[in-house]
Amino acid sequence: MKMIEINIIHNVAHEQYWKMLIVFYFFFTGVSAGACHYSSVYALIGYKKFAPIGKWAALISLIGFLVTPLLLIFDLEQSARFFYFMFLFNPKSAFFYGTILLAAYPMALAAYSWYLFHEKRWKSSERFKKIGPVISTVVLPLAVTVHAYTGFVFGVVKARGFWFTSVMPMYFLMGALVSGFAAVLLFAIAKQKWDNRTIGRSDMTDEVIQISRKIVAWLVCIYPAFIIPLIIMDLYGPYEAYAGGMLAIHESMFVIGDLLIGIILPLAILTHPRTRSNYFWISVACIMAIIGVFAGRYTIVYTGQLVPLS
Repeated sequence: MKMIEINIIHNVAHEQYWKMLIVFYFFFTGVSAGACHYSSVYALIGYKKFAPIGKWAALISLIGFLVTPLLLIFDLEQSARFFYFMFLFNPKSAFFYGTILLAAYPMALAAYSWYLFHEKRWKSSERFKKIGPVISTVVLPLAVTVHAYTGFVFGVVKARGFWFTSVMPMYFLMGALVSGFAAVLLFAIAKQKWDNRTIGRSDMTDEVIQISRKIVAWLVCIYPAFIIPLIIMDLYGPYEAYAGGMLAIHESMFVIGDLLIGIILPLAILTHPRTRSNYFWISVACIMAIIGVFAGRYTIVYTGQLVPLS
């Protein structure tokens, strides 16, 4: 009797544990951290022309971050157990330190925002005059650490070759600066137009907006310097990293969303002589840059989970 070997191929889809809620978590955390950095231009450096927009940047940072704990809680399979992270101390776990940062950062950010909106009262008091710079000095490193931590969470996952790289924290931090600064610039333009229509004047001057436009343009220009090494390290890494890198460069969300919409088009608009002084086109460029950063977060989260673990 002749034995016949039959091979059956099954189309098995691997479950992706981190989904859109995690993408939004990384995105809003980045916007918050970037807006906080924007605010620090005034609070730490003392550039007084940024005073009107600096306090609003701090508020945008606080509002953007308040959404993130809810996203993490809802992403848990058993959301009622989120408080376990607060009491189960494991110094070897990256999530342990993340829990501390996620608790400390919004409290420091709330105090920082309150200080900026009541700055005149604080400066009139000798007792509290020196507290403001201390708060500013504390909240900025927290903002850096909070979003670098999100990249660190990916970078320590050895099982996912596409994520397992030391470039991740800096890549996430640079994306945070782009999205945060673009969001604040977009708000400044909208507030200027609103103030001019309602009260006839605005504290958001054209000079501040143009300086901010230049900063955003530089950030968008520098951003690829962290994307390119990330892809190169994956393409020259182990099989899992190579597979993830190949999937990324063929992913429309990365090529069209992150590179074209998020970098090439905004940079062209923000630097071209005909569009760099037009507030409508500057707003379009800011929206594109924000969409591009979101597309990058989406690509990182989903592409890293497409490569099977076995």
